[in-house]
Amino acid sequence: MLSIVILAAGASSRLGRAKQNLIVKDLTLLQQAVINAQQVSHNVVVVLGADHEAIAGTIDHLEPTILHNAEWVEGIASSVRKAICQLSDDLKLRAVLFMVCDQPFANAGFLQLMVDTAKASDRNIIASGYGHTIGVPILFKRAYFDHLKNLKGDEGAKKIAITHPDDLLVIPFPEGVIDIDTEQDYQAFKKYGD
Repeated sequence: MLSIVILAAGASSRLGRAKQNLIVKDLTLLQQAVINAQQVSHNVVVVLGADHEAIAGTIDHLEPTILHNAEWVEGIASSVRKAICQLSDDLKLRAVLFMVCDQPFANAGFLQLMVDTAKASDRNIIASGYGHTIGVPILFKRAYFDHLKNLKGDEGAKKIAITHPDDLLVIPFPEGVIDIDTEQDYQAFKKYGD
């Protein structure tokens, strides 16, 4: 079994409003991420923090599992820990795929490619490669669940991947470099999407 975790707890401080609720083609970024994830897995978890009540109301009808991370101010590691501690007790769970909602090109096709690659590989970490680095979406098999539980501060799961290069497989995802952090990013992407 695979779970997809959408990390969406941040305050979008550079944007000045909740990026999770930005509308692109009649859906919010978070709604689109949930829909994409649900095409790949029946077990979709959304971790919310800042503005969690207002954001949760926009995805309730899609029925993902929603976790409230009260420690979101610590950084992304707290959301990773929250999700993995919630999920790891299920011994049927073989892998967790982490994604964010502000990478609009992380669609169901790419998520499925990551899952299929993981199934066919003996590597335990499958990461996206873009902009001379690696990052989300990123998949970890059960062998790394304890590592994920020990992340601290604003360090994401990328740190674990980088320190285990022999167990890492990278899938090129050049569009992954496009994310929405500022109003300018949002306006530019809306023009692109029209």
